[in-house]
Amino acid sequence: EAIGQMMENNETIVKLGFDCDDAHWRNLIDRALVRNNDSLRRRQQSPSAKELPPAEERTLGHLLLQVPPAWPAAEMVKDGIAHSVFLKYVEQNHKLPTTAQLQ
Repeated sequence: EAIGQMMENNETIVKLGFDCDDAHWRNLIDRALVRNNDSLRRRQQSPSAKELPPAEERTLGHLLLQVPPAWPAAEMVKDGIAHSVFLKYVEQNHKLPTTAQLQ
């Protein structure tokens, strides 16, 4: 009975080397162990933001638009000759230039 009452309040014990002959207390202890194991599994499964690895900077390989833009790209970017060269390249080749081509 004392072990059963202890297990009702304790949320950290996940293993118990104890044989209980009374069915009521055995059921209560088993449910508490299952609850504690589930709680431990959830805590281990979801890492916090502090535990996540640092973000990596990666290059963009592909860009797929789901819906065509409302305005032509030439109307969105009107800042000079560099942008017009970029837009002409994309229009002609249907792909973005590589970093070597941008230099």
